Amino acid sequence: MVFDELHKYRQWKSYLKGAFDDAHDDFSFLVTGSGRLDLYRKGGDSLAGRYFLHRLFPLTVGEIVSAQRRTLADFLAAPDALPLAGAETREAWQALGALSGFPEPFTTGEEDFYRRWALTYRHQVVREDIRDLTHVHQVSRVETLVALLRNASAACSPPTPCARI
Repeated sequence: MVFDELHKYRQWKSYLKGAFDDAHDDFSFLVTGSGRLDLYRKGGDSLAGRYFLHRLFPLTVGEIVSAQRRTLADFLAAPDALPLAGAETREAWQALGALSGFPEPFTTGEEDFYRRWALTYRHQVVREDIRDLTHVHQVSRVETLVALLRNASAACSPPTPCARI
């Protein structure tokens, strides 16, 4: 059974506990959602002993370059082997810099799509996650702060320390 964004349901933990307790012998469960699931799990009904938390991170250069020339058997034989730093690695770094490591914009390969996606992503994080999970009342000021930090970060170029913002 797959539940996506179940945490948006008012009493999702009680529902999930009941479904799991009734059917865990017959079904496997996969619950997916934003990072908010981790925050929501800290309060209310306990799901202790019923789940394993797994975080998915954006793609890395190693994954992109390795995916192009390593099979599963290669990986299992030498999981720590790194690809050589050649033209392929430079291209992967450039693609990550232009498109981010999030699968949706990265796989399109289109910077216009990335810009639209990033705008929506920032809006969701600021408007929904911050508003719903905190007591911040002036969310528009947080949006202004995010824009200022983005602009400050874009103005920096390595090796200046501000490039880490």
